[in-house]
Amino acid sequence: LPFVVLGMNKNKIVAIATKEITLEDDEIFFKDRHQRIFNYIPNFKKPQTFNEKLVYRMLYDRSPFYTFLADKLKMRIFVNEILSNSCNNILSHNSILYKDIDKLKEEILSTNSCKYLPKLYAIYDNIYDIDFNTLPNSFVLKTNHDCGGYV
Repeated sequence: LPFVVLGMNKNKIVAIATKEITLEDDEIFFKDRHQRIFNYIPNFKKPQTFNEKLVYRMLYDRSPFYTFLADKLKMRIFVNEILSNSCNNILSHNSILYKDIDKLKEEILSTNSCKYLPKLYAIYDNIYDIDFNTLPNSFVLKTNHDCGGYV
């Protein structure tokens, strides 16, 4: 089945594999990768090194909490809730953290009240929506879906 990848001004059709990926496929991938990089075959079920422990978590501990930890904007909500002592079941399945990120702009911007979080000026869905005239002279622009990238 193809899916649509939206570019900045272009739509491209990209084919993806329709094969279902299994845990065994993931284990083979990580073992091969680890062997290429570190020159030994790891036992991820009994991890010894920090890298092996990271892979163990990726393979065998599929907690949705790790998804929240990787989401810069949802982490703001989590930190704000914990520090304000109003964390009413913040990790339960009906928590705000399980809601679609696109529907949480108001809640995310309200985290500016937390003195321990940096000020968030705006949330944009598209780079062309940014009005640089409304931003201060000095600011940081980050993506929510990337680590180490830039705009």
